[in-house]
Amino acid sequence: MIHNATLGLPINILHQNRTEDEMQSFFDPKADVVPLVLAVLIVSVNSLVLVLMSRKRNLRSNTNLLLGSLALSDLLTGLVSVPLFLTCNIVRQSAICVTEEQMSRFISASIICHLMSVTVDR
Repeated sequence: MIHNATLGLPINILHQNRTEDEMQSFFDPKADVVPLVLAVLIVSVNSLVLVLMSRKRNLRSNTNLLLGSLALSDLLTGLVSVPLFLTCNIVRQSAICVTEEQMSRFISASIICHLMSVTVDR
């Protein structure tokens, strides 16, 4: 049987139609609840940072604008990367998993660039 190198799953599992009961069997509460809780924390904290920066004029310095941009990149992690990761783990379809991988790489590169710009600014 041929295996998919990125997921370690047999190819025929990735493309066959499954019933709803079989799809639910991929949800593992021990493994999937932690990223879900982290996503909620990521979204709430970074949203708070962005709201504070938009309402308080004294927080709009150049350095804080870079930190706000970093908060926006982190917010994308909580809104896009983590839900796609969970969807890939539950559904296990190659199109979703490839999309998740690409989006996670793009957002991670964005976060690294923002961290570098904050470091250079200081």
